[in-house]
Amino acid sequence: MTFARVRRDEAWVDAVPIAGSELAALDGNLTGAINGNDGSTHAPTAPIQVAGSGGMAAGLWVLSGGASVQLDELGSTPSRVVLADGDFPVLGPQHPGRARKLATQLAPGWSNGDFQDAGFAEFPGARGTFGPLAVHDQARVTDIVVTFQVVDFHAAVPDMPRFRLFSMDAGGRLTQLLANASVGGWLPYSPKPTDPTLWGPDGYTQDALKMHYFRGTAVDGAVIDAQRCSYWLEIIDESGPNAKSGYPAVAGGNFYMFATLSFVDILDLRPG
Repeated sequence: MTFARVRRDEAWVDAVPIAGSELAALDGNLTGAINGNDGSTHAPTAPIQVAGSGGMAAGLWVLSGGASVQLDELGSTPSRVVLADGDFPVLGPQHPGRARKLATQLAPGWSNGDFQDAGFAEFPGARGTFGPLAVHDQARVTDIVVTFQVVDFHAAVPDMPRFRLFSMDAGGRLTQLLANASVGGWLPYSPKPTDPTLWGPDGYTQDALKMHYFRGTAVDGAVIDAQRCSYWLEIIDESGPNAKSGYPAVAGGNFYMFATLSFVDILDLRPG
């Protein structure tokens, strides 16, 4: 509610002196008003309502103590929050949304195909695949987990699949993102099984497949820049004399299902 008038407009005339009670009422109203210069604190017993042309505010506005913002539709006019170009809701330092995981389905999944480019030259006869990953722009990537299935029985343990995570800019320049990787950015599946029964399907049929997980840690300070770069996972499937080709009907390798990236230090809700 607004302050009650001490006098009506027509009552403010020179011939009528101001009473002490009127001065006290004016003083009380002033102490309850907003101090637009030095700031002030208020605990209104009823909502403050602003109609007409609304209002404009600059600088930082903080809502605390479990405060909330509710947008109510007025008639047929919907309420909305409008952000200017380049503006995004910002997350506080302890907000749970500052960390997330993004999974990319690896399709077609099978690492089939004979790649002849230099990236596969050091693994003669190996099959490989690569593809783009979903990322969160301006966040820091910490690790990657690749979920896959070994689809055939092995008499002996083959050379393990190898993985590399990298960014590629518009000029085709690659930046390797896996920590402790070899030259070229490759990391093998680890630990390598010592028993071939641990590298293959469980049970007696190939309908029961054993799940495997490659886990790789990203280099320190790997911040996503989706405006300049795309982000890729490349896989070399198992190789060597003990490698298997997978299901006969597919003539591929193992079945690579998902790649999951973990992100921290997410500052705002900008799209990935």
